Amino acid sequence: MIKDLASLLAPLPERVFLDHFLAKTRLHLKADDPKRAGPLLPWDVVNRLIESDRQTPATFMLRREGRLVPTGMYCRDGVHDRVRANALGTLLTQDASMVINHIEELVPEIGRLSNSLERRLGCTVWINAYLTFGHGGALKPHYDTHDVLVLQVHGRKRWRSFGSSAPMPIAPSRRGTKYEAVVWEDWLEQGDALYLPRGEAHEAAAEGQDSVHLTIGLQPRRGVDLFDWLCEKAANDKLFRADLPRQESALKLLAHERQLKERMHELIDDLKVVNFFEADDQRRVPQTLVNLNLTDQPSADAIIVPTVRRRIPLATDGNDEAELIIGGEMHRLSAPARRVLARLLEHDAQTFGAIVAALDSAMGERQVCDAVQELAAHGLVSVRRA
Repeated sequence: MIKDLASLLAPLPERVFLDHFLAKTRLHLKADDPKRAGPLLPWDVVNRLIESDRQTPATFMLRREGRLVPTGMYCRDGVHDRVRANALGTLLTQDASMVINHIEELVPEIGRLSNSLERRLGCTVWINAYLTFGHGGALKPHYDTHDVLVLQVHGRKRWRSFGSSAPMPIAPSRRGTKYEAVVWEDWLEQGDALYLPRGEAHEAAAEGQDSVHLTIGLQPRRGVDLFDWLCEKAANDKLFRADLPRQESALKLLAHERQLKERMHELIDDLKVVNFFEADDQRRVPQTLVNLNLTDQPSADAIIVPTVRRRIPLATDGNDEAELIIGGEMHRLSAPARRVLARLLEHDAQTFGAIVAALDSAMGERQVCDAVQELAAHGLVSVRRA
């Protein structure tokens, strides 16, 4: 099962990917095991998602060459959450592609992978699924304003790159833009992965074979994001909250301008990017997982899943309670709870037995159990039966 960055890239070392990620250069990974991605999204899970009758236009849609297929063509009475199986099947054989956005919120295994990638890379991560059963693809040639890491789950698909005409763009590609010169082309076979930096125009198309791939969106913080953070800090200063004195004399306006510039320089001189990262991590909201009726000690094979999406400092060396900001909220956690959470943020989901064994020198089984219960009460972990 692919569960983290290392297993997604295997046998390629993480460092190779990170070098491409930092340099914003394409990377195509050929898989040794073509079946390695299948357990993330088995066909019976795909069928259950569609059968659930709880799809919304934001998460579930049909596309054909960049155009949305009207829901009335495959839903009862045009109501989006009532799919007509026969109409859906017909459209899929007519080269329509199914898109399931934010599938990490619907499939637990994909959700764990998404959170693990975010903790490893320190950037916002989400995952969309694309399913094609004929020819063509869901989207026309385009570039994204975020990096993408593609994982071919079932079948195969041909990918083409047209290079980067707008390196590291902030605005999306314009509709109708023509891309002609192909700079790279290859098949993504089952189990393969492909990294495309933002700004690299591309298209993907099936050629008569069923294809399912996951597109993992990676949105690192950029230099322009620092301005938003500085604006938040400036809002604490009365001078920046005051009106610009447009009706004053030119001399008084220039004096006010000099004051503003001086304060701006002070803000910039005090800027530390590591502090920006820390603040960004603290406000990232955890995944919503609940623990209703969690009263007994977890079994040894129960899986403890962290909901926190970023690695944050937890002060595991102290023995007193400590206050932490997670998702913009204050959490007061005991030392054992912080040690268990630190273990989970470093190693991802673990069985209860594995956590007890790893922390045996510092904590007993009862302490670990109490810590898990405490974290669950805060919504920072979820206990899943094996």
